[in-house]
Amino acid sequence: VDTIHPNTQRAANCTKYYSVSQGDEEALKQAVANNGPISVAIDATRPQFILYHS
Repeated sequence: VDTIHPNTQRAANCTKYYSVSQGDEEALKQAVANNGPISVAIDATRPQFILYHS
């Protein structure tokens, strides 16, 4: 994983990744069981996120 800010230290490295089909909870459970914790990335620049709040 390349960093945008070359003067900062990395907190983690990505060595491999797997794709899980959207909405397939059984595949997600298997991915957790076989590989450990799961991380996701969300493109929050899309228009659907402009008014998002929690």
